[in-house]
Amino acid sequence: MEDENQLIMITAEACGYCRYIYPHAKELCDDVHIMFILLDCDNLPSAFEYPDAFPTFIFRVNKSITETWAGSNLDKLKEKMQLNFGYIK
Repeated sequence: MEDENQLIMITAEACGYCRYIYPHAKELCDDVHIMFILLDCDNLPSAFEYPDAFPTFIFRVNKSITETWAGSNLDKLKEKMQLNFGYIK
């Protein structure tokens, strides 16, 4: 996998907050060419710890995790993306 910025979103099937924020998070990533990865908590790879809250976002920059955040506040997500990736539209 290339060294690129990634936003990983861990969701739960019954999570209303996850369904709300998903299209916004995907659109934000698409707008600035950040790889968006959606993972369901019931199918997490063994390398991932089960999150305490949903949705959980993992910010990766050049293969390193820079932050993990749980929430569905769109303004806060934009702020976190700006902080971790340096740019958003």
